[in-house]
Amino acid sequence: MGINSRPQYVFTISTIMVYQVKLSQVIQWILIGASLIPYSLAKFHDHFIYGKYVKDLMHFGGLQTALLAPGVGKLVVFSNNFCDDCTLFEDTLQVSARKMKAWDMFLRVYFFDCTREHNVRVCHEFGIRKEPSLVFYPSNYTEKTHGTVLSTRKPIDPQVAAQVAINMKKATNHTLNFQPLTANEGLKALFEKDKTKYVLLVFQKNNTEVGTMTLLGLSHLPAIAVRIVHDEAVMKKYAPGSNVALFDKHLKKVDLKFKKETSEEIVESVAKLISRKERRRTGYRRTHHFLPKMADSTVDYYHEQLEITTHTLNHRSTIFRADLEQALMRILHMEIPKMQAKGGMRLVALRNWVKLLSEVNPLNKKGRTVLKQLHQWMEGEKNPSGEQFLETVYTLENAIGHVFQGRHYVGCVATEPFLRGYPCALWILFHFLTVEAAREPTPFKPGFVIRTIRDFVQYLYYDCPYCSNEFMKISGGMDHVTTHEDEILWLWAAHNKMNHKLAGDGTEDPKFPKVQYPPKELCEECMDQTWNNASVLSFLRSIYDQKSMSFYGLPTILGYE
Repeated sequence: MGINSRPQYVFTISTIMVYQVKLSQVIQWILIGASLIPYSLAKFHDHFIYGKYVKDLMHFGGLQTALLAPGVGKLVVFSNNFCDDCTLFEDTLQVSARKMKAWDMFLRVYFFDCTREHNVRVCHEFGIRKEPSLVFYPSNYTEKTHGTVLSTRKPIDPQVAAQVAINMKKATNHTLNFQPLTANEGLKALFEKDKTKYVLLVFQKNNTEVGTMTLLGLSHLPAIAVRIVHDEAVMKKYAPGSNVALFDKHLKKVDLKFKKETSEEIVESVAKLISRKERRRTGYRRTHHFLPKMADSTVDYYHEQLEITTHTLNHRSTIFRADLEQALMRILHMEIPKMQAKGGMRLVALRNWVKLLSEVNPLNKKGRTVLKQLHQWMEGEKNPSGEQFLETVYTLENAIGHVFQGRHYVGCVATEPFLRGYPCALWILFHFLTVEAAREPTPFKPGFVIRTIRDFVQYLYYDCPYCSNEFMKISGGMDHVTTHEDEILWLWAAHNKMNHKLAGDGTEDPKFPKVQYPPKELCEECMDQTWNNASVLSFLRSIYDQKSMSFYGLPTILGYE
């Protein structure tokens, strides 16, 4: 056929049938892809879009420079780009960072990514064992200073405000008075002392920081002095019946309007009032920081989470590959790299774990190749560090291309932050390993898989030391495991023991309660007053069969054959 000649198509009955088959295959792929599209549209990029008020420190040099800066406190969020908890925490931190921008004379807010190759060691040295972690460092930070760890489950602003107050009480480079007002101090004396036009009294009850946050929020206004009142009698003396009272220089009480006595509403009300009264006379233009509109960078992510939650609630008996991949991605990129002590049983546990994964895993062809190569590397290393392990993982992945496809937990999705997620996916991975390792030809002797899992939990599971200890308490009875079927049932029984122990505690998601598994609605023949082990075994083998697993949440099914 010449370059410029057109191909001649001759359609016979047989060729039409072939095209019909191919067309049906195309339609099938389109339909499969359509079910995956909602969770693959988002490109693989950093989820951390905290806005302009949270600076990414990138590396140790940036972190060290920031912490050594004098005169201000520093709030650092140590986080990563893999876990759902970290992604869901974005919104919380972004909102708080916007509010705390008004405190910028006393506070800086930073982000440090613990999964960047050279940052793993840094996070180890700073004692970071869980992401996200919030740590406050004082203005007089030195390399021997230990920061104060704050809770990621409680409101951030009050915790930070309390730390800023403690920090500024020790400093001399400011005029703010964080000391509570006493009965011996008079209003007139306050005006004379502070050379101000207004005095705001805020009653601060125990376990709240409304006064401290109001003081910080109005710190940019030179026309007002904020004093915190702890003693109810003192507040009654100056402003009977009020928790918030504003006075002008004539000691006259000024009316304030706000719906709730929160620091945000108090600051807004006071700033606007003073702005109207004082702007023309003082020439002061910048009254306070009006909060900019929050970027909706996480909206798509939240929409995906809601869709996934709905899907999962309607498919409770389904095992999702995305959960297994999320667990393995975190193990390889975050958990094992945290390893500090080298040698001994920890190294034995690591070698066996990598050996197990190299033979039995749910990954695509690229992932299986990486794990095989990782096992070969481990065999040649006498005493690898966590940092060396991570560098090797990155090297192998970069050489072969993108391995991990998902960006969400699916079957392990949580309806509230810091629930389910990794621990849930880890259990699913454990069950998968016991079932898959029992397939002929079996790669390991009976007992190897559950002993390797036990050692992983004991030596390499850093996320929850309490959970690790509780698992070790129920890990007896392994000596009675003589078949691969015994392994599957042993882990199932251990999981039910843990569920029974933890049911109803703070780790339980209200939409996904910890129950004895499988419940009757999923396997009616599994339980009849007592467990029917044969039926349970058949059920577990069925749902953890790779052919039964759902690709929902992954962008493609290619490469998993």
